[in-house]
Amino acid sequence: MSGDEFLVIACRYYGARDTVLKPHVRARFRRFGAGAKYAEVDAYGAVLANANVGGDRWRLRHDGVLRAILAELKLACQEVNDNVYNLFVGKFGERDDDSQRRAAAHLDAGVGMGDRTRRRKQGLLPDILVEMASVLGARVVDGRTLFELKQLNCVATYFQKQVSKKERHAVEERAGRVHKDYCRSLHEVDRMAGTTCNAPRTRSNKCSYSKAWPDESHSTGGAERYLKSEFGAVQPLVFGHFGELNNRFLQLIDRLAESISNQHHRVHGWKSAKAGMCRAKVGVMRRISMAVLRETARHVTRGLDVVGPQCVQARTASRDQSTAAEADHDEGRHAIGSTDHTAGLNATISGEIEADVGC
Repeated sequence: MSGDEFLVIACRYYGARDTVLKPHVRARFRRFGAGAKYAEVDAYGAVLANANVGGDRWRLRHDGVLRAILAELKLACQEVNDNVYNLFVGKFGERDDDSQRRAAAHLDAGVGMGDRTRRRKQGLLPDILVEMASVLGARVVDGRTLFELKQLNCVATYFQKQVSKKERHAVEERAGRVHKDYCRSLHEVDRMAGTTCNAPRTRSNKCSYSKAWPDESHSTGGAERYLKSEFGAVQPLVFGHFGELNNRFLQLIDRLAESISNQHHRVHGWKSAKAGMCRAKVGVMRRISMAVLRETARHVTRGLDVVGPQCVQARTASRDQSTAAEADHDEGRHAIGSTDHTAGLNATISGEIEADVGC
């Protein structure tokens, strides 16, 4: 973790203005997608975090956390697969040859623009498939389970008055939609593959969902039936703008800690599996939480790299200075002279926090 990434995390934790973004506040940058084409960098980084400025930042952030989860699952000796491309092959529509051909033609078509170009099938792939372990004490799941990893930026849900005081309300609200969204995506491919649905259509020729046409009123195709019979509900793993995790994510961490403690307590020198449970949970929570915080901070710093030539030059100079200071600290040269790098870093953070929160 670089010094800039640590500053982003610390300022966000205390609700202070972002010191890394301070030289770029009110700088205009171009963004893509719906809405205004230009925006300004704000002092807290919310606009830059939410804006699509290219560079595939969301995928990089998502995949960084995904790698951390997969590493913990493998440490717990689980049989795990990511991006299960063949999961629904031959299951769409009416499950005949014609349905398979139509589904393949639909899924192989490209969508998106620029660095976000992808095939439609990528939106239908679960992030993680975990098989049930044969040994009871090593189990993380109680059956074949699909997990879908989602991320949140500084969205409007954080500021809704009726729910803002509820614990982890933003990630829980997003987690509640994951399985429904997944079923709707499967339903569209089932319909393209030949499943008949009498629901009205939107302008983009997708099925419309309303009070008159809820999800239960739509027909169920082969892929949806296979999902419900084989896996049940898709399990949501959601991490938010401030590093918080949803309840199902925390449950997975508990099961991982239990499995690791049962299998590896002697290797780690713990007296027993029960005695090592807390230590195992601390380790899993620390590694996953640091991955979430680090990738969320990098999401901001990557945005600085692409918003414009002036920001790129300032960002490069700041990064070189930070890297040189860290190298001096690692080599023991930080005490030479009158400048202490660690004290300077702490003073910078304390000064910014006091200015913002009045400590």
